[in-house]
Amino acid sequence: MPNTRLARPILLLSSLLLSSNALAQQPLDLLDASYTDILRWCQAHPDYKVGGAATGECLSDQSARLEHEVLVQQQDLLTDHCPAIKLRAAIAQQQWQTYRNSQCGLFQAMLDNTAMYNNAAACRLQMTLDYRDQQAFLAHYQPDTPVPCDASP
Repeated sequence: MPNTRLARPILLLSSLLLSSNALAQQPLDLLDASYTDILRWCQAHPDYKVGGAATGECLSDQSARLEHEVLVQQQDLLTDHCPAIKLRAAIAQQQWQTYRNSQCGLFQAMLDNTAMYNNAAACRLQMTLDYRDQQAFLAHYQPDTPVPCDASP
């Protein structure tokens, strides 16, 4: 007679591992994902399983992907706006990048080890998620028609 007390936990563990790998294989919708969604995806993804810094590398990769997607959305949002508005948006984006890099760079400046690398990557991702949300807020509340451009010199 097989030992069913041992078989059930093994079966449960196997199914959890399989579902975790299946989750990691699915593409991640970064425009709707939370920090926790992205962290779990990174921890389960087979490409990021090796070494302590692998999760930080995944978070950095997802942060870069998310930033690109947000910039594409921002360009679409500003298509019909004046050059002056586009310039202000570009300046704001550059200032945000500088702030994010300075703020999150503090983690590694304090102590350069794997934990602080992962913390810096988490910081960059969290700030990029915040930037995504601010851009969505701007898109949601923009006027239906762009404000006329100021033609004065």
